[in-house]
Amino acid sequence: MDRISIGTVDGGVVELYDSTKCNANEECRKDFVANIATLSYGNDVAKNPDALWDLLSRNGHSSCFEFIRTVYHETIGGSLRNETFPTDEDMGTKPEENKGKFFLFKIKTPIFVARQFMRHRGFSYLEMSRRYTKASKVPFEFYMADPNDETAKKFNESAVAEYDRRLSAGMKPEVARGCIPVDAYTVFWCMADKATLDHFFNLRCSPKAQPQMRNIAMEMQRQVEEYMRR
Repeated sequence: MDRISIGTVDGGVVELYDSTKCNANEECRKDFVANIATLSYGNDVAKNPDALWDLLSRNGHSSCFEFIRTVYHETIGGSLRNETFPTDEDMGTKPEENKGKFFLFKIKTPIFVARQFMRHRGFSYLEMSRRYTKASKVPFEFYMADPNDETAKKFNESAVAEYDRRLSAGMKPEVARGCIPVDAYTVFWCMADKATLDHFFNLRCSPKAQPQMRNIAMEMQRQVEEYMRR
């Protein structure tokens, strides 16, 4: 997958990726799904797309297949998760036909923003999992409303120390992470068709939206508009 643009705002980092080739052929489908899914383990690129595709298929982890869409199957309901649709090029999988139909983002934002974001159920999501990704691989980072707030810094440091203590005591990572506050950053992939994205922008770019959420949404909108002008 090729990154189209990136922007940093108060609230996180927004990256827009080219998803128009996601269903061009079987190899593209496997690479696309595997590179989405591997974020669960804190990886940027899948080392063995074929093996990860087979693992997902065999174990019924079908949510990643929501990210395979075409000009005729733009929504979650029509994605490869729910439909066995034709996938040869003459059935609408040419990249130039897919532009502007659906959009793929990688978002880095605090958990308290991510949970607002994920209220929008028209998106497909895949989030980095702290069940599979320890802090030794991807260190915790925290949103700081005031970078000079020493009390907040100490609180976050103590939370990470407690997390490490729990792991050392044999607690499972999915339970140990419970002590981490919601100002910790998380990273997730998300995809939406144009109608879903327009609805999201209408709500989350509003002055009534929480500032950090609004900043993320407005940066997403800026990147989409810039991309569509090309």
